[in-house]
Parts: sequence; structure tokens; C-alpha cells
Amino acid sequence: MAQQLDGHIDAQVDSRILLPFDADYHEIFSSYDPDGASVYNTDCWAYDFDMTGICHSGDSGSPPTYTKATAITPRHAIQHAHAQLVTPGDIHVFHKQDGTRVPMEVESKAVADWPTEPDFEVMRYTTEFPADVAWYKILPTTFASFLTAIGRPLVAFDYEEHVFVHQWIAVDGAFFVSRWTDPPLTGQRLAYAHALVTGDSGAPCFIPVNGELLLLGVWTGAASGSFTTLVQEAINGLIVEADTTVGAETEYTLTEYDLASPSPPIINAGYFGLLGWVYGWLNSSFVAPVIPDDPTKLRRTTTTPTTIRKGASSDPVYLRHGPEGTPGRMRR
Repeated sequence: MAQQLDGHIDAQVDSRILLPFDADYHEIFSSYDPDGASVYNTDCWAYDFDMTGICHSGDSGSPPTYTKATAITPRHAIQHAHAQLVTPGDIHVFHKQDGTRVPMEVESKAVADWPTEPDFEVMRYTTEFPADVAWYKILPTTFASFLTAIGRPLVAFDYEEHVFVHQWIAVDGAFFVSRWTDPPLTGQRLAYAHALVTGDSGAPCFIPVNGELLLLGVWTGAASGSFTTLVQEAINGLIVEADTTVGAETEYTLTEYDLASPSPPIINAGYFGLLGWVYGWLNSSFVAPVIPDDPTKLRRTTTTPTTIRKGASSDPVYLRHGPEGTPGRMRR
């Protein structure tokens, strides 16, 4: 079962990424406006995944600059705790698949006692998300019985409305570790890789199963994040705290994806995994890859941003120590 699901997950990514690579394939939106309608980029390699539950910005008048939030229940979203970015009353902006702007007002929040607790902050909104805005499930605690985590490709996001490919290389305590450098990605996966840079804290990272994005966590350090599956008790506690702060009765928790009985069923997962591998091999072997010497050059910025696009703050987030791919945490 594990090997079949491994092949299925590999094919979820490999069947979507093409060579020769074009930088436009990373762009989630062809036109992005936090204050109005946006247009999803149909050339984006991950276009047919549901990305509507990812907030890339507050509105232009609402701090913070690096607003990122990922929906985890019909009424809650999560981001990193170490920057303390959110204030009740802030507007987090999501966009439906048709580009319609969905402003969500933060009603309350609960913050983990970082760094002694997982690096998470949970926001409760004044209303539930519309039905056509996604919220994301997580891997079950029994995930190791169904898949080989190490080496699986991941769907990763940054603070600049990009989506790229990482690979899962380790589980370190309550953290997942994801890089493109160790071992190095090759071929088409390398072409779609990004290094993490200043400001990416809080952006989500997913593992794809059955066309659905399952939330592994959000970036909290250099190429790592708190693993939602292993710290879900703490996150559920933050959900309760955010609800009770405003006198609401808690009815929400994280939801595990059922790998034992997926819906729709994963049919012939090993077969399709093999097809994905063959497709990727043919694509990378017979189409000349256009791969930059350094995937960071695909980023609009690889150091401290000098221009704040969404700006309410000029105080950027810095890496505490270490380049991408080395241990370290981010701070503000």
C-alpha cells in the first residue's frame, strides 16, 4: 500500500510539471489585487489544485506586510507565531476560483507560547468561509502505514504568490524538513524548485493526495515547519482558545484525511505512479531542461526586501542564522 501511494503522490506532481520550464509556471495569479478581483494563472503548474484557502495578503490598508494565512476549518486559519503579525479587526483576503475577492475579518486569535510550544498562531474569523473557499485537511497520525514520507514531492508556497516543488527529507521531532538541495532534486522537479527566502515564514506547504492538498505545516524556519499531524492537539487547543476568547462554543477541530478509505478511491495508484514516473523520465530525457544555475534567481527577491508591495510595515523578517537548507528559525 505504501509503495502504491508513494507512486500516486509522485505522479500528482510529476504529471503536472513540464519542461522546458517557464517562470510563469510558478505564478499563482496572472493578475493579483488584494483589494479587488484577481485572475488565477491557468498556466500555473498547480492550477487545478484548490488554492482558494490560502490568503496571500491583507487588504492594502491592513497590516501586516507579510500576511499569510491558511484555512484549517470552515472558520479558522493558521500562520506562524514568531512574528506576531495579526490583530483582531485585520482583514485577510482570499480569492475564489473565479477570482472573486473574499475578505475575512479576524475576530480573535490564539498564539502558541513560542518557542517553547509549536510556532503557530490560529485566527478565528467573524464568519465562516463561503462554501467555494477551501479549508485543508491534514495527514492522519497513521500516515507512515500508507506512505513513505521521505522523498515525496511537496507543493510549497512563498510570500510572493508563487507555488513550487520541494521534497520531504525528514521528520525531526515535531517538525517536517523539506528542501530541494539535500539530496538535490533533479530534472523537471529541480526546474520547479525555489529556495526559501526572507519573508516566507507562515506560507504553507502541502502533500498532494488524490488531487487534494493536505497541509503539512507552515514555514517556521530554514526549510522546515511544525508538522501539523504531530502537533494537532496543540493546534486544536489554539482553536478552542480563539473561540472561547469571544465566548463562542467550540465546534471545530483539525480534520485528518482518511488514507484507508479515500474518497474518491485511489484506483491503481501504483500503476498511475509508474505512468507518472515514465512521463517524467521521457519529459526530462527528451526535452532540454531550462534550469537556472540557482533556483533562487527565479525569486523576485532573495535577500531582505527593499520594496514592500503590500505594505503596512517596513520591518522585514530576517533569518536568524544559516542559509536555506540549514537549521534555523526566523524572527521578526
